Amino acid sequence: TALMSILGKGIADVSVSRNKLVANYLAEEGIELVRYNRDYDAATPSLGWTTFTGGSGIGIDNCLIGTPCGVSELHPTSAPVSCPSNGDLCTIVVDSNSGTYTSKWDQGSVQSPKPSGFTRKIYMDPPLSSDARTIHSVVTWTEGLANYNVSMSETLYNW
Repeated sequence: TALMSILGKGIADVSVSRNKLVANYLAEEGIELVRYNRDYDAATPSLGWTTFTGGSGIGIDNCLIGTPCGVSELHPTSAPVSCPSNGDLCTIVVDSNSGTYTSKWDQGSVQSPKPSGFTRKIYMDPPLSSDARTIHSVVTWTEGLANYNVSMSETLYNW
């Protein structure tokens, strides 16, 4: 009995470790998506930092301050999508053919999506200054009866 208990615990620990690794990747990807949006806007003369911060155009401030959002993985000028209270639009799916993870609302290129069990929400803090924004990417999942999360943050600057 003791051996079976130890074996079961070991298998559960391996699963949690694997999922934590995937969650770290997805949280970092969330930060990268926003950083890409910033870089695209900053490198485009007609857009710039003002567009990125919501001063004009699409911007990310429009829904990120105080409201969790998903961010388009297709193009940086796509508007962020607010996560409803059930978090459904920020659910991450995985393409069963390629193993690629993607936002549930952005499944156009996913041939056979299946729920991954992960939800990613991206937040932006109120402005630190006119040239700095802090972004948070939080990935959550449930395993057994326990809830887990991985959170990453980064401050992006106007360059």
